[in-house]
Amino acid sequence: MGNKIIYIFCPANLASGWPEALHQLRYYMGKVNLNAYLVYFNTMNDVNPMPDRYKIYEPKVKNIEEIVDVESNIVIAPESSSILLNNYNKMKKCIWWLSVDYYDNPPQKRIRKIKNFVKILLGMKKKEVDRFQFSIHDCLNLCGSKYTYKFLKKQRVKEIKYLVEPISKEFLDYQYNGNNQRDNIILYNPAKPSKIMDRLLECNEFEFKPIRDYSPYQLIDVYRKAKLYIDFGNFGGPERIPKEAVFFG
Repeated sequence: MGNKIIYIFCPANLASGWPEALHQLRYYMGKVNLNAYLVYFNTMNDVNPMPDRYKIYEPKVKNIEEIVDVESNIVIAPESSSILLNNYNKMKKCIWWLSVDYYDNPPQKRIRKIKNFVKILLGMKKKEVDRFQFSIHDCLNLCGSKYTYKFLKKQRVKEIKYLVEPISKEFLDYQYNGNNQRDNIILYNPAKPSKIMDRLLECNEFEFKPIRDYSPYQLIDVYRKAKLYIDFGNFGGPERIPKEAVFFG
């Protein structure tokens, strides 16, 4: 890769599925000798931008001010923060679509952008016009799901590749052999409520256990003992918990 640098934008101070995916991307790029760095945004001066749980991904970090916008470099942003790519003109731009629902520039916003663009033409400077010129057709689009792939095809985007996020490293490092004594336990995610789930929780003949407040290693034990995971909530992208449950049988 020579002197090529890959910058990966990641939200600061946030422990969730998509920031973890961005930490994993940098980690595995490093494993194949790519010169990749996380760039935290929305940072607070007095707070460590990286949650402690992501230390296992051995993050290499650069500040936004250190980004070098030259043709040989690459910048990657999640779809929920793709507006950050507007600040760069020369680098190869990539969006990693970890969902569709949280895209920060959906079609319904275009009318407002057109109005803003007209206002710019009427009196603002060219430098301010440039920030409206970026679109998903100008970059490489990395898809985490077939649902996203179909969405981009419908938008007539040409440069699309699959890049599906893995489950957490703690789970991947665990050597599961599939031979466990399981209890009559049904797992569910209380953070994703639904009317169907509310009705099922009224069925006293089953033991329902919510997935919350567990460390990854505690979760492994929970997954190994339960027989079933159910989820009828909204799926913004390829959710991790269903994949984790399947991984542990």
